Amino acid sequence: MDEWFNTASDSLVFVLGFILLVGAAEAGVALASWHKRTLSEGADRFLATLAGPLLGLLALMIGFTFAMALTRYMRRAWLR
Repeated sequence: MDEWFNTASDSLVFVLGFILLVGAAEAGVALASWHKRTLSEGADRFLATLAGPLLGLLALMIGFTFAMALTRYMRRAWLR
């Protein structure tokens, strides 16, 4: 099953990947515009209220992950 991917040319894989990404983006835009028409204004305000704390939590998780990776990297660098 993986043979076609290993034997396919790079340009074919690029074109197929590009078409897949553009198609997914267009589908997301269409879905978002349809969903926005069906939402009430209260629901939109509710989602905007949740966006800030979720982005803060994501930043916190990325910060902890970076700190752990940096500590591990520094420990490996000292062992050389």
